[in-house]
Amino acid sequence: MSALPLLIVLLAALPDGWREPRPLKDNSCAKETSYEVHGDLDGDGIEDTARLLARKDRQMLALFVWLGTQPPMLIESFGVYDDGLHRLSIGLQPGGFTFPTWCGRAEYCEEGQPAWVKLEHPTVALITCEASMSYLQWRPKTKKFRWVLMSD
Repeated sequence: MSALPLLIVLLAALPDGWREPRPLKDNSCAKETSYEVHGDLDGDGIEDTARLLARKDRQMLALFVWLGTQPPMLIESFGVYDDGLHRLSIGLQPGGFTFPTWCGRAEYCEEGQPAWVKLEHPTVALITCEASMSYLQWRPKTKKFRWVLMSD
């Protein structure tokens, strides 16, 4: 795999109004907090990037995804207050696994949520401290991402 797409993403300007999150001095939630992951998120053989960015003018984080060398897509924004950065990070779950979702364990079901999720390629995990975890799953038929609630 060529490092060229990764280099282009790293050198690309951040979306207007967004910046890198500042490192935390005290993170009581996790020893390691990640705001950026790399992997082939859409299964096209080209490395993609997902990044949590902070809004410059208010307390907000957002998840952006760069598919290959395409412009960034805003996936979701999250209001954060005071210690919000302690509570939100992202990780990368390798592909090739099948998991029961929160819905599949019959705990709670939102309309349209699957009982199981099969990760055919790497998937972004949104991790919140002492709360839920969700996977950002690429849907090849719609060519869009969707959130799948994995745990409470």
